[in-house]
Amino acid sequence: MNARLSIVLMQKDEGELLRAWIDHHLEITTPGLIYIYDNGSTCHETKKILQDSRKKGVNISTKYSSPSDFERKGDIICETIQSIQLNNKSDFIIPLDCDEFLGIHSDRDGEPIFDQSSIVNHLNQLTEQEGYFKIKRHYFNHPNKPETYHVNNTPRKYFFGRSTLKSLDVGFHSPKLVDLNNQRLCRDSDLIAFHYHN
Repeated sequence: MNARLSIVLMQKDEGELLRAWIDHHLEITTPGLIYIYDNGSTCHETKKILQDSRKKGVNISTKYSSPSDFERKGDIICETIQSIQLNNKSDFIIPLDCDEFLGIHSDRDGEPIFDQSSIVNHLNQLTEQEGYFKIKRHYFNHPNKPETYHVNNTPRKYFFGRSTLKSLDVGFHSPKLVDLNNQRLCRDSDLIAFHYHN
């Protein structure tokens, strides 16, 4: 069976960026494996996008709508990841921000690619590994130069597989696993993220 990838997001009033984020990740995984927490959006456009996404099968929650909930984002996302792991709903889970768009870039490929089959084939190779996994690199756009990106090869961005997550900070930069032996196993991957600033 092919590896299943869940993606978890908390956002507020992201509008067209949210639409682009959802459309992009629906090309990578199935709607039921996308989890979006809305942190109290008031923008009509954002609310409509969330309604449309719910109809497509994306998991939309509005129960964490206050500024204090945003401060607890790490705990909330961690609890979601733990639930997914406990119920075996997915093989991998990655927390993302709304300006992060997932892709893959192996040493064999000249350019980053974004198709589901390439990502799933790569994840299939990681399913039996304990520990947690590093995003390979971040590509940061230049707001005034659409074709220009700054590359960060040490982004401190992670995703999780079969080893149970214990805690997660607000920025998702310092995850802790339940098993201390697995905590030492931070593994490389070919997954990347394009990071779009306005």
